[in-house]
Amino acid sequence: MIYFAGLYESWRPTPGEKERTFTIITTTPNLLIEPVHNRMPVILEDEAVDDWIYVRPSASSLTDLLRPAREDLLIATPVSTRVNSVKNDDPGCLLPRIESMAHDSR
Repeated sequence: MIYFAGLYESWRPTPGEKERTFTIITTTPNLLIEPVHNRMPVILEDEAVDDWIYVRPSASSLTDLLRPAREDLLIATPVSTRVNSVKNDDPGCLLPRIESMAHDSR
């Protein structure tokens, strides 16, 4: 499981209406993500999840959690550029890049 650092809030845009909004916090990319994008989600290590969710740590300790993921935490897998569009929501998006190119041309 991957835990992203995020924030949520419940608020009332109008009387009688309740809305919940959220955001995923990003940081500078690690070396794996840097060639793909200029930022990445903050990924919390297992031992940091409770600190993020339940404990009221000081602002400086929360800031310490907002860093790029360890270099060995993620694995890069080239996939089809079809993932760049929300119109595409099928298993073909996850095919390795070479296979997905053949899949796209069908």
